[in-house]
Amino acid sequence: MAQYGIGDLVDSVRCYKEALKLNPKSSETWYRLGLSYQRAAEMESAQQALEKAVELNPDYTRALYILGLVLSQRGEIDAAIECFRRVGRISPSYIAARFELGMALYRRGDLSQSVEQFRLAVAENSEFAPGHFMLGEALRKQDQHREALVAYRRVLELNPRDGEALLRQAECHQQLGEQDLGLEALERALELNPQNQEAQLLRDKLKS
Repeated sequence: MAQYGIGDLVDSVRCYKEALKLNPKSSETWYRLGLSYQRAAEMESAQQALEKAVELNPDYTRALYILGLVLSQRGEIDAAIECFRRVGRISPSYIAARFELGMALYRRGDLSQSVEQFRLAVAENSEFAPGHFMLGEALRKQDQHREALVAYRRVLELNPRDGEALLRQAECHQQLGEQDLGLEALERALELNPQNQEAQLLRDKLKS
């Protein structure tokens, strides 16, 4: 994503406001105004602008998606979930919205539903590493350690240097009583980051 300076964002907001004076029914301009506010971390204003974009164009998936992100950042998880669900109904292959729906459900504690969304996301794109990782997290939280291992292994196929996936893999092996495999994963994690204190503590625990 491009980097924006504060001056650029202020200029963008001003330009979009001027444009809306000429055409207040432009959903695209309301969307771009909301996006500028979001990038400037002015979330309340971003929400208002994006809601106006969606009011003018109820099927505007980009606006719904960013509105969902803004609502999630503001702690309005239920409303964010509804936005992401709407995107999914309009555009089932919108992977980012599917993933964010899974994340919002995960944060709300609806782990089984989050698993469903993460599975759909990685089914759409098997190389979507964040989806595989969060699938593993949601499964691990439900004590489905064997299934979680499959997800973490896929993350590591995509990025063998993912230390977080190695650590979670080790935790699953520990829960399954597979200490040797857990230690192997931890040694790999510590090769990548010798200062990883969480990996050090778990290694010491498995060795004791």
